Amino acid sequence: MFYWTGDIPSQPLTVDPWRAGEAVDLAPFTSAEATLHDPDGNPVDGPFSATIDHDAEVVTIAWPPTSPFEKPGVYQFRLVLTGTGARETITPARIIVQADAAWLTLEDTRTDWRDAPDDDVQLFRLLDVARVQCTEYADPFEGRPPQHFLVAQAMQARNIWNAAKTDPSSGIGGEGFIIRPFPMDWTVKNILRPKNTTPVVG
Repeated sequence: MFYWTGDIPSQPLTVDPWRAGEAVDLAPFTSAEATLHDPDGNPVDGPFSATIDHDAEVVTIAWPPTSPFEKPGVYQFRLVLTGTGARETITPARIIVQADAAWLTLEDTRTDWRDAPDDDVQLFRLLDVARVQCTEYADPFEGRPPQHFLVAQAMQARNIWNAAKTDPSSGIGGEGFIIRPFPMDWTVKNILRPKNTTPVVG
């Protein structure tokens, strides 16, 4: 699930309740409370009305009339279910919010990279880490990144992903979705800082 900054979703969000990798039985619960947290962990002003659909075994969250997405990143809906003598916090529902199309988007990446991670959070974080690395290595620039920066970002994202898959201690799977930076190879560096092939006469 992903949106853009400034979006106001037109349809309620439907959440399958999970906890510790297992589906949560909604039968003991009669109400739900949802709190949206921004990428920095701060609560977002709502209201966010959550209801339990026992027939479909899902929790439905209604959006406010104004956009809750002021900044890009990974948002989390934290859900608390309550009932008679029962109260449980379930696994947060994550939502990706993209800023603009200056750097690679999830759609751009999946169009050209068929083996990209299926999980939106993993792919978003891969692209974000690669973007930061490319920006720090490249020469300073203003405005939108040039096209060859996007090529470098895509290559670096793939390198990080491939390195993580071969490293059992990477922690790239599971709930944490830890994405560790990976050193740039000479190909990516040369794309960001092309060598001057014009002879210099002294």
